[in-house]
Amino acid sequence: MLILLVAKLAFGIFVVEYYFNGKSDELVDYLMERPKMLLLYFFYWYLFGVILLFPPNMILITMSFALTHIWGPMNGIIIAIGFNFVCQHVAFLAAFFVGRFALHSFIYERVIRSQKFFILNRAVTKHGAWISFLVRLSCLVPNPIINYALSVTDISVSQFVLGNMSILPVSLLFVYAGTSAATLHDSYKNGANGWLPVHQVWLLVIGLLILFGILYYVIVVVKRELDEIEDEYQDQVIDEMVEGV
Repeated sequence: MLILLVAKLAFGIFVVEYYFNGKSDELVDYLMERPKMLLLYFFYWYLFGVILLFPPNMILITMSFALTHIWGPMNGIIIAIGFNFVCQHVAFLAAFFVGRFALHSFIYERVIRSQKFFILNRAVTKHGAWISFLVRLSCLVPNPIINYALSVTDISVSQFVLGNMSILPVSLLFVYAGTSAATLHDSYKNGANGWLPVHQVWLLVIGLLILFGILYYVIVVVKRELDEIEDEYQDQVIDEMVEGV
């Protein structure tokens, strides 16, 4: 899982460096003069991207990169964290409603093939928002898939929304990556002979290692908690499936 997160960060940094370099600097200058338009673009990207299973954290890295260019590192980080929190809440809820009301039969016919779905539904029935919070925080399953999986469980809308509070701690790593990429991008453009200052590279690496260490610890603790919950309900689900047969 940690390897997957590293790959996501590397890909996100590559994307923003590729699309915001060279000729695309003109686009950055254009959007810097119209920040409200930029935020609206990102909102729609979140909304439709999550519904279409696009990873929202890739959007977050790109947005952090852009907002750092516009408002500077400190203000860019604050705005990125706050705006991402709102956008992901709205996008996750939209995907949840699509799954519950438009694609319920399509999704349900596929998830019931897995025993883990019935364990999840049993756990959600008892623990509600706490299960949603843990599943998102564990980073074991992509967020867009979690939205659709939960949409066919017995979780209520209010429990689903409360569980989405895990958006905030998980987003910190990706905001840091996008902001750091923007800072390095500026240093590269303004540095001598196009070289990056060594101390900035080291700060980026050390910062990412610290955040990865914290995230890894959280994932291990959450995974242990989820395993205990799974063990608690697994026998009950198996017994019910046997009785049903």
